[in-house]
Order: sequence, then structure tokens, then C-alpha cells
Amino acid sequence: MKSKDRIMRLAMSVTSVFVLTMVLALLAPLPLGTRTAAGYEPARAQMIGPSDRGPIALLPDTTFKLYLPLLLKSSGGVAPPPGATSTPVPHPGATSTPVPQPGGTAGLFPNKTNSTDSPKVMIDGLGGLHMAYSAYGADSTGKMPAYYAHCAANCGSSSSWGFASFGDQVNQVEFALTKAGHPRLLLYTSISKVYEYDASYWYAACDTGCTSSTGWKVTLAATTSYTPILDPFNLPLHSFALDNLDRPRFVYQKYQAGGAVYAYCDAADCTNPGTWSEAEIASYYPDTYTLLNPSLTFTSDGKARMAVAMTWPNHPSYALAYWTCDSACDQAASWQFYPLFDGNGAEFVLRLDSQNRPRMAVYQGAPASGTPGMLYYVACDANCTDSANWNSSDINLPANLARGPDLALDSQGRPRIAYHDDVNSVVGYAWCNVNCSTESAGWQHTTPEANSALALDFSPPIPISCSLGWWFSGNRPSLALSSAGNPRIGHEAAFWSGGTCITDKPTFRAVRLTYFNQP
Repeated sequence: MKSKDRIMRLAMSVTSVFVLTMVLALLAPLPLGTRTAAGYEPARAQMIGPSDRGPIALLPDTTFKLYLPLLLKSSGGVAPPPGATSTPVPHPGATSTPVPQPGGTAGLFPNKTNSTDSPKVMIDGLGGLHMAYSAYGADSTGKMPAYYAHCAANCGSSSSWGFASFGDQVNQVEFALTKAGHPRLLLYTSISKVYEYDASYWYAACDTGCTSSTGWKVTLAATTSYTPILDPFNLPLHSFALDNLDRPRFVYQKYQAGGAVYAYCDAADCTNPGTWSEAEIASYYPDTYTLLNPSLTFTSDGKARMAVAMTWPNHPSYALAYWTCDSACDQAASWQFYPLFDGNGAEFVLRLDSQNRPRMAVYQGAPASGTPGMLYYVACDANCTDSANWNSSDINLPANLARGPDLALDSQGRPRIAYHDDVNSVVGYAWCNVNCSTESAGWQHTTPEANSALALDFSPPIPISCSLGWWFSGNRPSLALSSAGNPRIGHEAAFWSGGTCITDKPTFRAVRLTYFNQP
């Protein structure tokens, strides 16, 4: 049983599923930190005033650099909560409706046979739709593999999709496409099936025949001890990326206590054993650096850019920092970072536009002062190592609603954000077309698919002692845009049972693809 279930059992009240939703909404990661080249400085509290929902107050500019030793190596009854859709299931077995035709607002469950989660969605240059996700429960063979799915056209029909599965004990996946549209995956597994604190990272690649398991090659990329790889907060993962030459890279937390490692492969075939190396870019011993939830990407000329929540000596609370490495990223001294703002519990993703300018979606969980739980769009157009050049706009959503954001930019560089509506337990979508990082930004938002639509598509069997079932959805969203700018969002949905019974975990978990035309 995965530790996600253990966390949920600890968090929820046995008398109300609603309490579970509220508790998870209040959870926030633990603090982290950084250092100046000139010495240590006290934290400066960034924030918005309690009645001022303006842009994020950025930290003053200070040149932050990190020089660390290089480490290289090979590698009673329960009523449905508010917002839930009750779907009584009179008998065991799934009920489903015809798959909706593409072109409107609709959705698809890629897998209805065993529980799945950790979705990633991408679109290739020919318009083909790709998905990767992991098993949450054992499949018919008793394994918990990674899944890859591909559809070239007419993706509203399940018959248009091809699938492959491979690996075992896969907890989460990350996903990237080469310029030629070939899939590359990073699989997160655990050595220990009890505590799941010994992490293994597997690189998987396929160039042909990718909807068959025989088309995939997998190799061990890195292993670390005492590192929790399961995310109790249902945040999307963004630590894996391909550089301008399609070479794979990722950043992982070295220890539970802290530290960070940059793993990379420069070989022609990175699925060959011994082709992976790594560099420690932030050490916990003796420097007490901690990096959490890194979001890694690369410029068109191969320069590394990363956003990360972190702490450092004499700064024991979170700061969101912008990291750069322009060359020789296997050298720790090549990495520099620049704190942008303080605040615990930040959830974020970094993207680059066509001019390699950084853009972020940032959920500001628990700032030092001011309004907590706000979602912002943050951008910089030039000299981005100076925090004064970063601008932000409030997405104009209620506090504590938009969690775990994912960001995509359309062909004109306009931001689109998918998020988990943590109040109504559905996937949310926000967009802006002009002045998007200013206070005059015209952000709009919608919830494209109600949970009732999921219930019409598929209702898993409920325990015999239960009388009701309902879907929650929208967790861990992954956003991709078609060439026409139409959103495709992968997200996690959880089916809960109740009514005449008490349950302490979902009956079923399923990856959902929601697609619709850009409003």
C-alpha cells in the first residue's frame, strides 16, 4: 500500500469525508533556504498587505551565488461533501456512456481497470497527444507499472489510443518529448516497500513502437537513501527536462533533511548502464541547504533555468529562488541563484517563452504576512537575476482555492494555467491575453468539467455496505495546448464511497484527460 493512503488516513476524520478535503487544503510543505556571496543576511519578509491583493512583493536584489564541492559519480453513514456528485451504484460493475466526440468540452478515462495517478500530458509537433502516468494499484499481473499512451487523431475516441506499460513499483512519472516527438520518461520507484524513503530514478526511452512495451528501454539513472519521493500534497512534478540537444536531466533531493543533486546524461543512448552522472549542487552537510520541488527547464541554446523552494544557513524559512547555469552545469560553481520572495508552502512551475524569458505560476501558500493562499502569474523580460525586474499579477481567484498549478504558453506567449480547485474538488483553468504580469491583467477562469460528467462516463463498483459514490477530481494537473491553443489537461480523480458506510480512502483513483476549446 502506498504512503499516500497512510497520509490520508492520518489526515481525515472517520466521521466526515469533508474534513479530509479541508485538512489537505491546509497542509503546507516544511520550510527550506540560501546564502549570499558576501555572507549571510536575515530573511526579508515579502508579502501582500491583508487588504491589498496586488502583485507579489519581491525581495530586493542581492547577488546570490552558490559554490560547492563537485560530486561526480556514475549512476455510521457519511454524506457526500459539498461539491461532490452522488452517484448511487445499484449493483457491482462499471457503468459508462459512449465516448464523446472531440471538438467540444469532454473527457476520457484512459484506464478503468486499476487505479492510476501522476498524469503528464504533452502534444508533439504533428498534433499527436501523449500521456504518461503510473499505477496506484496493482494491475491484472500484480504489478504497479508506468503507462504510456498515444493518440494521433480523433482522441475523443478510446479506440484511437494505443497503450504500453512497463516497470513495477512505480510511484510517479515525469515526461518529456524530443524535438522529433519521441517520448522520454523518468520513473520514481522505492527500494523499500515499507517506508518508501529509499528512492530510485529510472530513465525510460522509446523511438519506435512506443505503444508496445517491447519498444521501451529502461535503465537506472540514480539512487538515493532517506529521501521521500511520494508527495503528500498532490503537487505536479517538474524536475525532469531535456536540454536543447534532447539530453535528459533532472534534479532530486539528496536526503530527507536537504541537499540537491543534478543528474545528467550526455550519451547517444542514455538507456545504456553507466551513462548517467551527477553533481551535487546544494549540500546539506555542512552547509544546511535544502531544495524542494525543483522546476527545471532549458533555454533554446541549452542554458539551465530552475525555480525551487529552498532554505539556507540563517534563513530557515522558504524562499522561492530562481537558479541559472549557463554552461558546465556538471560543475557546482556554475550554478547561481537569486531569491525572489519569502513564504512557506509555495507551489509553482517555471516555463520559458519563445524568447527564453522566464514565466511562472505561483501559489503562495503561507507568506510571512498578508493574504495567504493566492495564485499569481510571475514574469521577467530582461536581467532576471535582479528581482526588481520581475512582475506579477493576481489571477483573481479566492484564497486557498487554486493549488498545484501547471503553466503553458500559447503560440503568442500568452499564459494559460491549470490548477486544482481545492474548494470544489474539480480541475480549474485560467487564461489571460494582454498585460498578463501587470495589475491591469484581465485574467479569466473556468471549471471546464463537472464531477457529474465523470460519473456519467464511469462509476466504479462500491463496497457492498455503501450506498453512494462520488468523484473528486483536478489533483496534480498537467496542461498541454494544441496548435490552435486548445487546452488538454491530465489530472487525478478519486472515487469515494459513503452513505451507509464509512471509508477512509478512495475506492478507486483514475487519471482523467479533460479537453475543450479555448474559451
